[in-house]
Amino acid sequence: MVADCYEQRSVVVTSNLEFGQWNQVFGNNRLTAALIDRLVHHAHILAFTGESLRLRQAMERSQHVTLTVHQPSGERPAST
Repeated sequence: MVADCYEQRSVVVTSNLEFGQWNQVFGNNRLTAALIDRLVHHAHILAFTGESLRLRQAMERSQHVTLTVHQPSGERPAST
């Protein structure tokens, strides 16, 4: 897809990984280098630092989750 769009269309890519870690995702250093080369050739790179709003919201939601275990009728919970 990137090769088809290269110098023809706009492409927006978001990632929470630095470029140096992309080879862990794609598994091939040469492929990853070629992909990054094409993406950054005419790119405007916006790097955001600081706390992740989505991560913070997920952590807040997880603190309010209550786990309920339903026992089939007539069965008693196992003793520990």
